[in-house]
Amino acid sequence: MSVDREIKELMQLYLAGQASQQQAKRLSALLEQESDALHLIENEMQEVWSKELRTEEDSSGIDEGLQKVWEKIYAENGDISIRTSRRNNRWLGYAAAISFLFAVGVFMFLRSERQAQTVLGPKWVTRSTKVGEKVKILLPDSSVVFLNAMSTLRYADDFGMAKSREIYLNGQAFFDVKSKVNKPFIVHTDKVLTTVLGTSFDISAYTEEEQIRVSVKTGKVKVSKWDGHLLHELSELASGMQLVYQKSSTVYMANTARVADFGAWSDNRFVFRNEPLKDILKTLTRNYKTKFFVVGQNLDSCRFNASFNNKNIKQIMDQLHIMSGGNITYNFSREGQQITIKGKGCE
Repeated sequence: MSVDREIKELMQLYLAGQASQQQAKRLSALLEQESDALHLIENEMQEVWSKELRTEEDSSGIDEGLQKVWEKIYAENGDISIRTSRRNNRWLGYAAAISFLFAVGVFMFLRSERQAQTVLGPKWVTRSTKVGEKVKILLPDSSVVFLNAMSTLRYADDFGMAKSREIYLNGQAFFDVKSKVNKPFIVHTDKVLTTVLGTSFDISAYTEEEQIRVSVKTGKVKVSKWDGHLLHELSELASGMQLVYQKSSTVYMANTARVADFGAWSDNRFVFRNEPLKDILKTLTRNYKTKFFVVGQNLDSCRFNASFNNKNIKQIMDQLHIMSGGNITYNFSREGQQITIKGKGCE
């Protein structure tokens, strides 16, 4: 089918109010490409008006139809303000001029509609998890994300088609990124950006927590921070490395850690390496439908090296009690939704 014929058919659908959103976009694209698009629309309008003249006996009826068309243009395009009035037979002498003005209106409307879509940008896809919920997400580029409890992931609906694959995370997620050399994969977390080409890594970046952690299981990533004006590279991490960034002080440290621990939570295994009790309880709160009430501040000194593999909350609390040498005690509320923790602290 020729371009002229396609434009003509799409114009007929549009004028009849039968064009779909995809057809309207296609018409807009064709009109942008064609240098004589305005002339094509004018010819189509003149043909439409000629048919109207042959079939309508009452010129006032035609005038009503024209009025409706102008009202449609005015309603859809605030840049055009054309007034028409009913004067029987007067418009017949100006048919060509009116057709041309209508052509301008349609052309400007379709162009402004396309520009508005460009300004607004793509739509966003958001995935969130609740307390104790974990989900596996397959991204459009075939990358896989395991989203931890109480976390939110956001990406554009054209993800994978732009020059870079950008995603926004609040919370924790483990990424297994599909390698695409010419399309870097960028994870935005608060003021820290993590850029990869193809690798698997874990990011913990909850809004309410002071630290952001990036842990690389395979491959290599680059971690940078955004200061509101410039992007500063912090470090490049290879497999087995972890970067911990302090939000308030902007101090960071990169070191090595156990690769097997990275993303262990996605298999319901929680690993804590010299972690304070208060941070352990934050993790347990997100993953179990239980709240903790700690009596006294002397328990802040307790730190644990522990691994809980598919344990329920009571089993975990029993293990913490034993590991503390009995210095930590606990009891459940009647509803089982709250655990009160007491103790004389740890040396």
